[in-house]
Formats: sequence, C-alpha cells, structure tokens
Amino acid sequence: AGKDCPIQRCGGGVPAPTPTGGGDAGCSADGWHINQKNNQGCTNDDNIVQSWLQPKVKNKMFKPTAKKCCDHFFAGKDCPIQRCGGGVPAPTPTGGGDAGCSADGWHINQKNNQGCTNDDNIVQSWLQPKVKNKMFKPTAKKCCDHFFAGKDCPI
Repeated sequence: AGKDCPIQRCGGGVPAPTPTGGGDAGCSADGWHINQKNNQGCTNDDNIVQSWLQPKVKNKMFKPTAKKCCDHFFAGKDCPIQRCGGGVPAPTPTGGGDAGCSADGWHINQKNNQGCTNDDNIVQSWLQPKVKNKMFKPTAKKCCDHFFAGKDCPI
C-alpha cells in the first residue's frame, strides 16, 4: 500500500499573497494591472501608464492580486498571468477562479506536507525563477506525479 496523495482544491477565502514582486527589479509596487506588452492578461511588472498613478485612477487600474485583476479586466475571458522578476509566465490560475487560489498552480500542501493543493499558502522562496518550475505544477495529477511518484494519489 502506498501513500495517499489527497487533492485539496482551494477556495476557502484564504487571503491572497502580496501582489508585488517583493522588490524585484522591474516589478510594480502598485499591484496587478493590464499587461501593456500585449493588452492581454495581467502582470505586476512596472510597464505602466503614468496617468494610472493619479489618485482617482489608481484604484481602478491596479488590483491587489492577479485573480482580482483578471476578474476585473477580463471577466469570462482568458487571462494569461505574467509575474514580474522571472520572465517565465505563471500558469493561468486553476481552481475555478476561487479566492485564495494560487496563480502559480498546484504545489505540496503546506498544512500537512501531504498531497497537493492550489491554495495560496506557499513559501515565498518558491517564486524565485530557478525554483518556481520545480515547486508548481499546472495540474493536480502532475503535482502528485512529481512529488509523490510511485505512491497512491487519488485525483
């Protein structure tokens, strides 16, 4: 008998992580906004229109999380997410767009180190470019296959 890999989908109202890039060069301190490179999806880079920083405009153009940015500007449409500082696009959020979901994908459940979840309870160092692809997977199955290979993993 192997070890179960319980899958826990997020959506319990857990606060989302701080949206900015933690001081990375090229990251916006103001939050998530429309990606100016292609006007598709949201990013937290510093490629912004200066008029967005005006007090009456700022709250309309910047959102605290990638999910809120996508919900506001691209409701019901595809919304690719580009996290600044790494140059590697983050996977599109999973979990049906629930609050508290990680925009980065599926990872080891930090509550008990058993199974995979797509909640936003993550270790911030996992967001580093050299670590991110190792810690986040696009699906629950890929997460279980990677971290719990050869063991039972109900999905």
